Amino acid sequence: MMQVPMSRTRPFERSPMNNPAKLRVIQWATGGVGKAAIECVLNHPDLEPVGCWVHSADKNGVDVGELVGVGPLGVTATTSVDEVLALDADCVVYSPLIPHDDEVEAILRSGKNVVTPVGWVYPDPSNPRHQAIADAAREAGVTLHGSGIHPGGITERFPLMISSLSSAITHVRAEEFSDIRTYNAPEVVRHIMGFGGTPEEAMQGPMAGLLASGFKMSVRMIADHMGFRIDPNIRTLQEIAVATRDIDYGPFPLPPGTVAARRFRWQALADGEPVITAAVNWLMGEADLDPAWDFGGHGERFEVEITGDPTVHLTFKGLQPPSIAEGLERNPGVVATANHCVNAIPVVCAAEPGIKTYRDLPLFAGRPTPSLTVGHRSLAGDTVTNPGLLPDVSFCHLVIGVTDMDRALRFYRDVIGMDIVFETLISGEPFDAVLHASRNQEGRVAGGLLGGLMVELLSLGANPPTNTPARRAITGIHNLSLSVPDLDDAHHRISAAGYRPDQEPFEIGGVRMFFVKDPDGTPIEFIELPGGVRSTYEMHRGVALQMGPDKAQQ
Repeated sequence: MMQVPMSRTRPFERSPMNNPAKLRVIQWATGGVGKAAIECVLNHPDLEPVGCWVHSADKNGVDVGELVGVGPLGVTATTSVDEVLALDADCVVYSPLIPHDDEVEAILRSGKNVVTPVGWVYPDPSNPRHQAIADAAREAGVTLHGSGIHPGGITERFPLMISSLSSAITHVRAEEFSDIRTYNAPEVVRHIMGFGGTPEEAMQGPMAGLLASGFKMSVRMIADHMGFRIDPNIRTLQEIAVATRDIDYGPFPLPPGTVAARRFRWQALADGEPVITAAVNWLMGEADLDPAWDFGGHGERFEVEITGDPTVHLTFKGLQPPSIAEGLERNPGVVATANHCVNAIPVVCAAEPGIKTYRDLPLFAGRPTPSLTVGHRSLAGDTVTNPGLLPDVSFCHLVIGVTDMDRALRFYRDVIGMDIVFETLISGEPFDAVLHASRNQEGRVAGGLLGGLMVELLSLGANPPTNTPARRAITGIHNLSLSVPDLDDAHHRISAAGYRPDQEPFEIGGVRMFFVKDPDGTPIEFIELPGGVRSTYEMHRGVALQMGPDKAQQ
């Protein structure tokens, strides 16, 4: 599908940023596909955005998150090609309206993989232009992959897949039926697609050539992979319907006699008869057209049909918007185009250097929303947070400093219902080191379940039974405690990432721990509990904590 600007984006679940375990992605151009690709990267657990090239000067220096409407991300868009090429990144999503070989070659030679919806779906190795791109990729040790949906997916990937359900195949067809009134790209619709102009202008315009470069590759991929004997040339057919009265496109009207619908066919022939067809049907609605074209009573859709034994027919719904207004805000076909590119990034980055098509890559899939990804623990779930630098991190407890433990317990236990799990006195050199206090500091700790979460109250006030005065008082939230199965490994990984723990791992009462401060100075405690348990609740009561306010207390 063509790219279109998108005026609004949908909410996403932001994955952790600046994670060395993630593949670093640059977005090239921020039209409709580009913006959707940024969203998909943000939602993908294995990817993070690190850069963005933009064409327009008014986007230069703007935070990428602001461009897509999700708030600041700390990644700045630039019009400088040199700045983008100098970034440390694994892959570029290259999605300008029209591709340029010199740009793609420069990206590849800078050591970055490329996925793109604007070409190279199945390039001809005998074409010198394509060979130069392939050479650049191999010499730089990186990979280029052409993707999309039509062409780039529905046109070839799905026909090849479902063809295995049939035999004695005589024809393969992939076809689009779309209402162009949902495309919020008036300049593209008018000057490239040719709508609203004269039939002569449309026939002589750039659209047929732009489409043919992709769809002919798709047709040849099917022929080569399935083993069709075809004639040397791919046949191109195009037809035009004109408006019989004014048609309201929104951005501009279509007067009578101007182009209001277009059909294209690319066909591989065997002895003059079509055996493979890729087609598009673009209409400005189903009324007031001459000829009187329509969508055949089935609405907007994509179709794949394998004629054989048996004949298999597959219809795709949902890739066109349910209404014109919704399509003008967010076109699902554009989003799907971007998603198909982004979801290929991990396998593209792992592939051998060169130009790789679907025939060369392993099967890849979309990913769940971050909160449903394997290894993620929500407050109401049983597993851990989104996997990042540390492979297995679990919430353990929150420490709140209080000046008088007895008074605090009257509030937390007696008023708001904190279920006290344990109460103890702690002291000694490791405890003093944690508090940065003088020696022989004693603390009183009461841990309990509150609203489904473990909370530890810590008092440095008068401590029974000694009644010694406090050396130092703390109040309010003191630190967050996270449980890990291997404390030494966590200490090593955090140190290697450039953060400085406050101390080496130490032990208090059989529990090993260390502290590190977040970028704003908040202490984060990493803790390894004895016996493989993952929370102080489990350590004292012998059962795993089921977190969340709706969970029954064990």
